[in-house]
Amino acid sequence: MFGTNFGNNASSGGVSYIPQAQTYFDAVDTAGGTTSIIYKSAFNDLLISGTTNGWLTGIVAFKPGAGGTEAAAEINAISPGTLDTILINSPTIDPTIGVTFDGSTQYGNSQLIPNTHFDSAYQWAVGYYVITGSNTAGSSYSFGSGANNASKRIMALDWNTTTNTTYLYANGLNTYRVQASNAASSGTLVGGVRSAINNLRLYHNGSNVGEYTVSQSASLPVNEFTEAARNAGSPGTPSPSVFSNAKFACFYYAKGWSIAQFEDFQTDLQTFLTAIGI
Repeated sequence: MFGTNFGNNASSGGVSYIPQAQTYFDAVDTAGGTTSIIYKSAFNDLLISGTTNGWLTGIVAFKPGAGGTEAAAEINAISPGTLDTILINSPTIDPTIGVTFDGSTQYGNSQLIPNTHFDSAYQWAVGYYVITGSNTAGSSYSFGSGANNASKRIMALDWNTTTNTTYLYANGLNTYRVQASNAASSGTLVGGVRSAINNLRLYHNGSNVGEYTVSQSASLPVNEFTEAARNAGSPGTPSPSVFSNAKFACFYYAKGWSIAQFEDFQTDLQTFLTAIGI
């Protein structure tokens, strides 16, 4: 139920929200952005579900891309001011939610370095929601650490529209990956999760569409994830490639989740997206 009272609530415009949600709404206001009552209620309920289902403590960053200004769209809603995205070359900001990238120069620097912000190379989750995207051959939807180097390309989530295939990479080369075919470009929640040394899964709209169960050792990447591009650069100096020409929302990064927690998050995030009408 939207606007639910839960614990020690803060107030915004006469409606009460849990403190963590209110902190995010205040940050959006400070950034010159605005969010609707419907959006605030849905986000508040998302965090409540996260507490109930046990995934909230594991999520490191969640970037809805809401608020209508670049500064607001950059905010990490879980902890504003920490790991906020830095949008590069002025991608288009939707008045309500979503960021559109041009596929050539625009991207986001997540500031998240897996080697620093994740605890294990064998227990992490990443993903995003594609609001709209091109089906043009050769276009792609990509983010992660990306180079033909074991310290840089350990995690990358790529969507190649030439082959209409999604790939989730989990080591320095192409040998440890899971892939899924026949994915729709627009309106798809894409997620990748590694829950063990021998379990790598790919999800579309909450459904497991690919799994790899061979054991593979790995190390966490030492350079930043980039959003809407794959980072081949050195730490602190992103050098993105494989740019995305698409409109995204809800980039997320998590650590320590079980498969059950990851799947609960997928369900709760879909509920949030439906509630806000995208």
